[in-house]
Formats: sequence, structure tokens, C-alpha cells
Amino acid sequence: MSKILCCWELGEGLGHLGQFYPVINELVVRGHDVYFIVKDLTKVKTFTWDKSVVFLQAPIWLPRLRKAVKNKSYAEILIYKGYHLPVTLHSLVAGWINLFNLIKPDILLFDHSPTALLASSGLGLPRVILSNPFVTPPAGMPLISVRPWEEVDTKSMEGSEKYIVNVINKVAADSHLPSINYVGDLFNVEKVFLAGFSELDLYREFRSSQVYIGSVPTAAGLPKPVWPSSSSVKIFAYLQYGSEQAEMALSILASLEANVVCYLIEAKPEECEKYASPNMTISAKPFDLTAVYKEADVIVTHGGIGMVHSALQAGCPMILLPLQLEQQNTGYMLEKMNLAMVISSTLTLEDAKTKARDFFCSPVYFENAKLFSMSVNNAHISEGEICNVIEGLIE
Repeated sequence: MSKILCCWELGEGLGHLGQFYPVINELVVRGHDVYFIVKDLTKVKTFTWDKSVVFLQAPIWLPRLRKAVKNKSYAEILIYKGYHLPVTLHSLVAGWINLFNLIKPDILLFDHSPTALLASSGLGLPRVILSNPFVTPPAGMPLISVRPWEEVDTKSMEGSEKYIVNVINKVAADSHLPSINYVGDLFNVEKVFLAGFSELDLYREFRSSQVYIGSVPTAAGLPKPVWPSSSSVKIFAYLQYGSEQAEMALSILASLEANVVCYLIEAKPEECEKYASPNMTISAKPFDLTAVYKEADVIVTHGGIGMVHSALQAGCPMILLPLQLEQQNTGYMLEKMNLAMVISSTLTLEDAKTKARDFFCSPVYFENAKLFSMSVNNAHISEGEICNVIEGLIE
């Protein structure tokens, strides 16, 4: 059978692994050899993979920013991922090319992996993107603002893209790779599968051949949530331990007369006990999210695209406390549709609690979530259908 290589280079959270999980399982069942180059090997064990899947560390830009930068476009995101100078980008591209030469795949699959896409552009192999809309700008056009709620300096944004394109093309020339006209041209591949729904795609009016796959099935075999009681509204929280947004969310949840189960990612057991109460169960281990969506009335999370899409499919309204730009963007669009309430970390705790109570007093979020769920009820592309396309491209 074929040798299939999956790539994940940028982005945080388990969603990048979870997005590939059902597809990789199906590819293994069909007899293919699967390699997966990942940004963070330490997160791999969160899922139960087939033993035949080979995991490798991705070449990534290690320096971290000391303070947040207000990026206006996807090009400006790349500036802080090793694209600021040709010499740094060249090293990353060379690392990817070396991995491709070692593995010798028949086809490549990409989540958020712009450098891997650049490095693979000269291989002559079929390529498929399986990612989310925010990190997959369309090819053949200039980038648009990733902050639709703000006025931006268009000339500055155009200058950033021109600078990044020049850096990319210098590296491409040195590496005997094709040049590009726009940053989005990195994503010019044979097939693009985008998680979620068109309503949440910042670039939807500029696309033509993408396939929206709806929510991605979650990993099986995890424990189901056990709710502290059954007499009040059921809230499932999915939060990143150590963030001020998670601290705020836990304080809000503790103030509500609600039935709460929380997955506090990367928390130590003693920290979970610190926040737990008779009406709030806190765990540092993940739950069976399929069971969660069947039972929960409300989802409280940061706005990771996997959680959001599954909540929308299940008809669950959300309270979002974003950690980063993509989640802010998602929250902005959901709030416009009255499918979620966004609580900013700039609010005082008392104001945040008041806003959360207003959410539960307003039926519009619950009604709109149910209506949206009904409208996308059949908007799902299975892992089997995705694998059929992959196999068709190999042949």
C-alpha cells in the first residue's frame, strides 16, 4: 500500500492532533503506512493511536515572543514564526526537505504547516490540506485583515505581505522551489478540506474549491463525564490551566447555580482539587466529548475550533474566553450570530460574572444554537470520504 505523511507545524492545543485522528485511523485500517510529523510530541499520548503510526518532531521556530503582538494579517503571524529573515526560514525549509527525503511519501497531508507546504512545493507529489479556515488563506489573492472588528492600516498590511513574499521567494530560489505571488499561494494544493462550517470562515467569499467537513469526530475510549447532580443546567468547561482566562472562567462557574464538569488541561491533581466543589468536578484528564455534547446544555471554553464546531453541531450555546487571535476571531463571528457570548479578560471579575448571568437569562443563545444545529445537521464529511479522495490522488 501507500506511504502517507501528515504534517502539523504551527498552533497550540489538541485540536491539531484530534483533526487527524479519525483520518489516520481509517488510513491504517485500509493498510497504508502513516507517518506523522508533529509540532509537539508530548501531546501525542493524549490519543490512542495504532502502534504502526510513526511520529516525528517537526522543524519549528523555537524563540517565543516576550509580549503579545497585534497581528493584522496571516503574513504578520508568520513574521514571528521564523519568516522574518531568509536565513532562519531557509533552515526550517531544509529541515522539512530532509524529512521528506528520508520518508519518501506518496502523498502529503497538512494541518497548519506553511513551511512544510513551501518545502514540499517542488516534490511533484499530491498534497491535501486538512485544517481550519483561519490558518488556510486562499491562494491567488492578497491577504485580508484577520481583525474584522477593527479598522486596519491597509498599506501597512500590504507591506507586511510583500516583505514575507520576498523572504519566501529568496528561500525558494536557493532551495530550487517555485516562487509565489501572495502568501496564500503556499496553500495551493490538490484538495482543501476545512473543518467546520462556512459561516465561520473569514475567507469564505474568496474561496471556490474547498470542502467544509463539519465537526470532526472525537477520540473514542475516554471516560464519560459524571455530573455532580442532575437538577440544574449542565455546563462543560474545556480550559487551559495557567491562563488568566481559565482562572476567570472557574471563578464564574463557581458563582453559578449550575452542574459543572471541567477538563482543566495540563493541571496537576492538587490544582483540580483546589477548584472542585460539590457542584463542580475538575479533571486534568480528557473526557469522551461525544458523550459531553449529548448531555451538556452549555460549553465554556476558549474558542478552539474543534470544540466550537462540535458544540455548534450539537446545538450547544457557548461562553468563550479567548486566549489568542484565532479564538478572538471565532468569538467575534459567533457573538454576531448570537451563538455565543464572549467574556474578555479585560473585564473585572464582577462584571464578567454579571455578563455570564445575563447569558443564562437570555433564551436567544439557546434558541439560535438549536436552529444552527438543525441547519448544519447533514453538513458532515466522514473520514472515509476524505480517505477516498486521498487514495484517488495517489492513484
